[in-house]
Amino acid sequence: MTRRLIPAALVCCLLFPAAGCVFDTTGLSARHDGYYCGDGRVDDDIGEDCEGDNLLGRTCALLGYAGGTLACTADCRFDESGCTGEGVCGDGVRNGGANSEACDGDDLGGQTCETQGFAGGVLACTATCWFDVSGCHGPVTCGNGALDPDEDCDGDLLGDDTCESLGLGVGDLACNAACAYDLSGCEAPVCGDGQADGDEACDDGETDTCAGTCNADCTGPANTCGDGEVACGEACDLGDLQGADCTDFGYADPAGLACDACDFDLSGCHSDCGDGVLDPGEVCEDGNTNDVTATDDFCGPLCTTSTWACAGGWPGYFPPTNTAEPWVTFSNPVLAGSATRYATGTAGANVLVTVTYAYDAVASGCAGCRVQLYWGLFAGPPPASDADPNAGFKHCRDQVQTQPNATYNFSLTLPTQPGTYFLRWARSWEYSCNYNVDATDPDRDLAVICVR
Repeated sequence: MTRRLIPAALVCCLLFPAAGCVFDTTGLSARHDGYYCGDGRVDDDIGEDCEGDNLLGRTCALLGYAGGTLACTADCRFDESGCTGEGVCGDGVRNGGANSEACDGDDLGGQTCETQGFAGGVLACTATCWFDVSGCHGPVTCGNGALDPDEDCDGDLLGDDTCESLGLGVGDLACNAACAYDLSGCEAPVCGDGQADGDEACDDGETDTCAGTCNADCTGPANTCGDGEVACGEACDLGDLQGADCTDFGYADPAGLACDACDFDLSGCHSDCGDGVLDPGEVCEDGNTNDVTATDDFCGPLCTTSTWACAGGWPGYFPPTNTAEPWVTFSNPVLAGSATRYATGTAGANVLVTVTYAYDAVASGCAGCRVQLYWGLFAGPPPASDADPNAGFKHCRDQVQTQPNATYNFSLTLPTQPGTYFLRWARSWEYSCNYNVDATDPDRDLAVICVR
């Protein structure tokens, strides 16, 4: 309220007392022992919050705002229109600022009984957002120059602790105002400075895992053969083969690799290459361990490499003995100049075939029969095709019974469809050559050719 003006009726009565005037007290506030708004004093008895600039130390922050300027109205009440922010005491969030809330609900700003100078206990927050230390206990002894119970330190008294003994490296340990360690002066040890500080296991003055006595991060000794760790140029260590096996060194069988003096030991590796059996791990098998060539030997000496260029992969090894009809045997087939039973040729080209055969008429069960032998090329895996005009039986020798043992030469035209083709044979007892012969099973294979 502002200081009130004297009403006109009162002026009249004062000036003309004989006029029979009486005081009109309407609008005047009651007095309490002579106090009123505007007397310069903040009077709680009449409900004043403030008087002019006298705010009794109150600020916007103490009233629960984030900031701003608190003022006083003309009727001695707080003017909060200059306050800013939505934070109020009781919203559970501690407001910032120089005169801000010390706490709010469970938000204590990281403070504890110990930081308030007590020995221990549970710090709380009052309804007016001030610290409630009623749950704290122990004498407030911090700062008395003595190392009391529950104190880490007191002034210059640090006990026997150092940054290093606390595992915090090197530096200067100090004590804060709450008698707790001030760790700001501690710093991590420097690996490579030649001094084993803090939690360093060693420090040889350098940061090299492979030289000296200490590794690069000062956590243990430098790498040595036999420590179980493959490093520093070691191929292996204590049986750790890094996932390698004998196949990584050209052997077909993965078993047998060992580690000796941190290098691979191949003495246990072995291969059954050349035995004529396509064993696990072998890419190919041609019954020998000759170096692989492009014309007469298609499998390498370890059976892990092949120059076979046809679709469908390596066709496998041919056993030397035909089992389809044991009274007919073949030996030493030569196909397109190759005596290894593996050959290559150009699609549509003519190639020479040489076979040595032996026919046992008595064992065949038809000693007096007229005998025909047939030869032709039959498709292996796609894209080779038996539908090619040059595939199938294309050559016949009649009256074999007249010359039952012979080395025989003839030519065949290679299929025009590239791929893997097998040279196969068939037999008939007819009066003449009849090419309607259905005998294309693999146990009649004599050789194989890659048509390109």
